Formats: sequence, C-alpha cells, structure tokens
Amino acid sequence: MKLSIRDLKYLSLVIAIWAIALICVGKGMDNNDNVIVKNNYSIKITTSQKSTAQQKTVDIILKKLEIEMNTPLSINVKDYIENPEILSDLQIKQLSDTLDTSEVNINQPGTYKYSIIYKKKKRTSTITVKEKEIPNITFTLKSKVMPITGTISKNKKDYIYETLDEEVYQNMILDLRDVEEHESTPGKYKYSITYKDTIYYGDYEIVEDVITSRINSTCPSDAIYDTVNKKCVCNDQNMNYDENSKTCKQA
Repeated sequence: MKLSIRDLKYLSLVIAIWAIALICVGKGMDNNDNVIVKNNYSIKITTSQKSTAQQKTVDIILKKLEIEMNTPLSINVKDYIENPEILSDLQIKQLSDTLDTSEVNINQPGTYKYSIIYKKKKRTSTITVKEKEIPNITFTLKSKVMPITGTISKNKKDYIYETLDEEVYQNMILDLRDVEEHESTPGKYKYSITYKDTIYYGDYEIVEDVITSRINSTCPSDAIYDTVNKKCVCNDQNMNYDENSKTCKQA
C-alpha cells in the first residue's frame, strides 16, 4: 500500500509528537532520581546550673587546739578553722561574731569546748590547756651549816649555787622536813629539791651556837664556830677554813 504524501505528513507529525513526549517523560524521570534534599539541622546547647540544694555542700572544719597555761586566746577566727580558704571575707567577719571561747579557762589545765556558728548551725571543737613547759636544767645544791639558834631559810635560792630563772625556782619543791624536825639537835641531816620529777639531795648540818670568846678572833661571816671541834667551820662544806688567813678557801 502506497501512502499518499498527505498521509506521510500526518504520520511524521504523530511520530514527532510521540518522540517529544517520550523525551519529556525521560527527563522528568532523570530529574526525580537526582533530587537533592537539603535539611537544616541546629543544635541548641544550654547550660543548666544546679540548684543550691543540688550543689555539694562545703563545710568548715574546726581545729583541735593546744595551748600553754596563761596563753591569751586568739581573736582571729581563721586560727580556729582548718580550711579558711573556702570562706569569703564577709563569711569570715560573720564567723568572727559567733566565735565563743567563754568556757576556756587559760589559767587551769584541762580540755575545754569552743564553738562557731556556720550556716545557722553550731560547730564545736576543743582547746586543751597544758601546763607550761619548763626547761630541762641541772643544778648543784649547797651543803648548809646552821647553829641551833639559827633560822631555817625557805628561800630556794639559798640552797643552789647556780643563778636560775624565776620560772625555774617557781617550779621547784623544797623539802626541809628532816631538818625542821631536828633543828634543835646538832647533827647532819638531809634536805631535797624536786624539779621535773628529779630529786636532788643536799646536806644540812645543825651545830651548837657560835662561841666567839673561845678563839682569839671571831669567825668570818661565811663561817661559824664549831664548839665540839673548837674551830671555825665554813658554811660551804666545799670550802675549808684557813687559820692563817682567817678565811674560807676552796677545798
């Protein structure tokens, strides 16, 4: 069958239309396969603060103190707290107003309580008052000689060769009981001085009254007359009486 020119034109038009349609459909499908979807994401960062109740509570730590007797108590509240660095200046001032050491007796050895109020709560600790430490020393006791009409000295300085601090003398115990019991009976007796639990012993001789008329001259001030041996005897038994010079000399 031979198509006319008119039919050929019509057929060519139909084929062209279909071709265009197919091309359009194909492009549309390609476009669908290459769709790029852009999504915008945002991250919101928020900082949450714990409430006061949730925050870790920092507390003060009070010291256990030791002081010597008669040592004045500090009025600086920082001296009573182990960790004052956690406190502001305002808190330090507030704590100073609550420091209570009224129970502490610095004149009496013992352990006492003190307190500080922090965050409306009373904190307590202790202050121990100790006897004052006295120095370790050694000393030498004199040998004493006294007539039966003499007076027994109670002054500790009269029995010790060395010159010591007043604090040391105050912490000595002088025991003259043996001498006092025999003060009217000539003879040699013992006395003692106790210092820091150490006992030192010395000799104490009681002799007859001095009779100066039995010798050509009186005894010097640092000696007395021994009526038994009829001679001057030095008060210090570490010295001897020299008849020639009429003085007491180092033995």
